Amino acid sequence: VVESPVPNALIGISTDTQVVHALRAMATRGRALRKCSRVQQLMYFKQYGAEASGSLVHPHMQICSLPIVSHSLAQRVKEYEKFYKKHGVPAVQKLYVEDVTGANALAVSRLIHQSEHFVASVPFAQVARGNIVIAPKRHCPCFEDCNEAELTDLGAFLRLILASLYRLKDDPSYFLFWETAPTAHAFQDEVEANSLENSFCWILHVRCPQKAS
Repeated sequence: VVESPVPNALIGISTDTQVVHALRAMATRGRALRKCSRVQQLMYFKQYGAEASGSLVHPHMQICSLPIVSHSLAQRVKEYEKFYKKHGVPAVQKLYVEDVTGANALAVSRLIHQSEHFVASVPFAQVARGNIVIAPKRHCPCFEDCNEAELTDLGAFLRLILASLYRLKDDPSYFLFWETAPTAHAFQDEVEANSLENSFCWILHVRCPQKAS
């Protein structure tokens, strides 16, 4: 998905409108791809810069459709279902929205920014340094099911986050990776589908790879 007619454009110094156009195109294409009965998982991502293995200068995001559910996503689905059964609330809603915007000082210290529809925070237990998680306030399993108001808000939100990285980290390499639910074709029955609908919510990871010392 080409982000801009400008060959060297960057999200961080682009316009909110241009970023929203790219996100809207991603979501629209995702809804079209998931109609295919062979598609069980959609992967949305962006690689920018040499350290993130970005190979094309022209700004773009990517969508891959898979005929299977990857092991990593299958494990995450199980983890979210287990969390939901234990706590009665989706993990994303609890850990990335309620906790970091609540009254607990330790949790709130992880908050980076919030808007009408989204919250950005640093995970409590990071797998790697330089990871930001953007979570929707509305529970929604699939990124492509965002409504227009959410996409508009996310465009401005993402541009602000990446503009901050651009200025504070001197234009670093980064990954964008959407963790979104498997398609309806991945489930054997309605029970599985309903369980995922209740427990799984999409999130967006922003990761800056660490340079080798």
